Amino acid sequence: MYCKYCHGLLDDSAVFCNHCGKQVSESSEDEKKDGLQDKPKVNLHKESDFSSETEEQKSDIDKILDEALNNSVSSENQNADNNIPRNIETPPIVARNAEMHEGNPYVAPPQENIKNPRIEPFPDVSDEEISDISEKKISEEKITRVGAGRIIGAGTISILAFVFLLIFSFMISIKLGISGDAIEKRIQKMNTNTVIEMKYNGQPVYKEIYNMVDFKNASGGKTSEYSFKNYLSNTNLLEFAGEKFSGYIDYIMGNQKTDPSVQTEEIVEFFKHNSPVAVDVLKYGMTTSDYNYIRKQLESHNTADDLSMKHLDDSAGFRLRSLSYIFSFITIGIVFILEVVLLMWIALIIDKKGKYVSGFYGNIFFWSGLIVLLAGIGSVAGTSTAYVITSESAFYFSASMLIPFSLFASVTGLFELIIGLILKKIRKFIRVREKREKYAEKQIAKMNTSEE
Repeated sequence: MYCKYCHGLLDDSAVFCNHCGKQVSESSEDEKKDGLQDKPKVNLHKESDFSSETEEQKSDIDKILDEALNNSVSSENQNADNNIPRNIETPPIVARNAEMHEGNPYVAPPQENIKNPRIEPFPDVSDEEISDISEKKISEEKITRVGAGRIIGAGTISILAFVFLLIFSFMISIKLGISGDAIEKRIQKMNTNTVIEMKYNGQPVYKEIYNMVDFKNASGGKTSEYSFKNYLSNTNLLEFAGEKFSGYIDYIMGNQKTDPSVQTEEIVEFFKHNSPVAVDVLKYGMTTSDYNYIRKQLESHNTADDLSMKHLDDSAGFRLRSLSYIFSFITIGIVFILEVVLLMWIALIIDKKGKYVSGFYGNIFFWSGLIVLLAGIGSVAGTSTAYVITSESAFYFSASMLIPFSLFASVTGLFELIIGLILKKIRKFIRVREKREKYAEKQIAKMNTSEE
């Protein structure tokens, strides 16, 4: 139990408080009958027992008790004058002197590990951490706050940083993933039968080529559409297409300076190169007059003009060659430098506070990485789905040729996404640490107040 005068911790059987000396309970008649009065009394004098004290000694004891009572009342009045709440539970005072308990049933035994009931336990803060924080004098450090204006400014700059990081990610993915060599290899790995059966201008590719060169008349009327399909499937059509198409890509990306436009004579050379296939499949050996007829048909259909870079520029609405400046390593380097400057600007605006820096950076990298990752996966998945639905050759070529880009974009996006998640985790850790430090400071202040 506790003393009702000084709130000191007492034994349940104590009659007098061993801290202020006041009587806290009265012995009952039953206790007296049981011989409680015969128990040893408080030994206030070295040579005499409490039961054998003289009247003069009792008088001295009364004076000591009265003086202690007056001091206690005076102290309480002084606390009231200083506006100190008196209803706050005072932490129990521990009896440190074990000798006071020896031979005295009215003195509470020494108590160990009694915690201050005013300090609520915090699961993540140990006494050692509170001690360390106290030694570092964290309570004396001033926590500078970042104003709302700075946060809004940093948020605006973070939007620009997000856009530039997104542009940089796509530029580097396109530069590394879309090249002439990569496209040529992808085309050569395609299935020839699948390519010639794809739809182009509403009909299969082999029918489009058959009608464009009028191959039936070029072969003396001995070749049908079906036999021409078998003929194309045995030629080096994909090697020829891959070589020519890679030239267009290299020219657009700035890796080739000469115009890659396919000429009529190059198409005629394709048929000449595959003359052994015509003999083997069509059972017909093509002559010079047959090749001249094919040349005239190609010229009449303006095939070379349709495959020229000029026609492609007119269809796109701008000069495709200009893309080489956009996707050059110089331009990519400039965008990267601007991104670094924006990130540094954000750190300076928010005064390099770790919680805010990791928060803004985490959002920038997380959302940029997520978008690039989805774009990389969707570029192939979307075009493949479109080909399955429409059977258009453009979607088939796109799905196959975009695989390198999809790979680089997915890796880039995943890398940025991981960085963003790490930064978000750091921000969460910093916030938890700040809460723990604030809690520890509060508890230290409470302990200091209780000691005073």
